[in-house]
Amino acid sequence: FYLAPLASPYRTLYVSPEVERVFGLPTDIHVTDPEFRRSLIHPADRDFVEPEYLRLLSQGQSFNAEYRCALKDDRVIWLCEKAEIVRDEATGMDYARGMLMDIDMFKHPEVPLRKSLQAWRQALDTIENMIIISDGNGLVHQFNNSAMLFFEQWWRKKRPQHCWELLYGEKRPEMCGRCREGFKNKDAIQFRNQFIRGRYFDVGVFQLKDEHGEQEALVHVLSDVTE
Repeated sequence: FYLAPLASPYRTLYVSPEVERVFGLPTDIHVTDPEFRRSLIHPADRDFVEPEYLRLLSQGQSFNAEYRCALKDDRVIWLCEKAEIVRDEATGMDYARGMLMDIDMFKHPEVPLRKSLQAWRQALDTIENMIIISDGNGLVHQFNNSAMLFFEQWWRKKRPQHCWELLYGEKRPEMCGRCREGFKNKDAIQFRNQFIRGRYFDVGVFQLKDEHGEQEALVHVLSDVTE
């Protein structure tokens, strides 16, 4: 997870601690070096990633791309980056809020499945925001630790369970409809200030697609905004 000013979206203002695990470098280098995040994009992919990233954000659209990342230890890994524009209501300033996911395990199927799944779960558990992963029909399959601690008492009562039913305690077909409509034009949608189980959350929903561009899973990211 990162936050950057929209006027200069590669000048990172904040990165979450799990970024250190992905890149093997302290998080402060992302903030102190304004070109660091851009420099990580593999030279062969930079020509299409950077212009598309800047173009979409300048038009107020969300960004979603998979590309290679050249690390300082000469390793090359695959990342999935999703970014959207958020506004600070207090200042009126717009920011680029993005998520970087290590998808290298999915690009290299020869990696043993057990090892891949373990690495994926460990990566999710380092994220402070709540993460819920469902299939394309909305049935919940996986949580990170933060989400499990919060939703465990409701999850134990019924399995399998639809994501919106888990969040709101009741079926919400209108939310499914809003997701379907939103995903026709973009890969990420956001629901702001949702009252969920006694607290308020901003909820971002991201599509994960297979190599044919078909929806494979949905990632729900919950940010607690309760005052």
